[in-house]
Amino acid sequence: MASAVIGIKKTAWQNANDTQRTILRWGMAKLDLGQPAEYKQGNTRWFVFSDWRITLEDVARLGTLVKGLAAFPNYQFPMKDILDRDGNVFDTVVDKAATKADVVSYVQSNWVDPAVVPLTELVDVTVPVRVRVEVLDENGNSFDPPTFHWVDHPIDTHVVQREQSLGDPATLVLAAQGAPAAIAAAGRVPDAWTAVEVP
Repeated sequence: MASAVIGIKKTAWQNANDTQRTILRWGMAKLDLGQPAEYKQGNTRWFVFSDWRITLEDVARLGTLVKGLAAFPNYQFPMKDILDRDGNVFDTVVDKAATKADVVSYVQSNWVDPAVVPLTELVDVTVPVRVRVEVLDENGNSFDPPTFHWVDHPIDTHVVQREQSLGDPATLVLAAQGAPAAIAAAGRVPDAWTAVEVP
């Protein structure tokens, strides 16, 4: 199973409201992405999660969640009552289990399974016809027993179909989710990104 790195723009995190941050924080913890490192791409800062355990399914789920954050700015967290020994309500708190169920339901209803995302395509390739020719000695005589090898015909060609990659699998899977530019994914950290040193 392919592994990937996932980047989330630092500004996307900063501009999110408390509800969106809570949902995104839970989603990242649920996927067990680990702690991010900060990278910069020109003037853009990214929080990058890089772990060999990150799969294309993780990319798809987080991409769907980030896309769905626009649907959650006014999300009302389910609440539950905390009862004392006598059955009286003494506190009301966020029902985390119900919140997580809502988020999981949204992702499962909206994500595109990586298994159905095209990663390759068949293309027609023109190649020379291979022909079998006899190897002769320096006098033009056959060896005993006769020896042959295969060579490309100088003129004759034919068309065959070969499988060709459409691009980075993680990038393709993320794009299939309709994820916004606030999130990026690839097989490795892009060369143009540089790590930000922690003071």
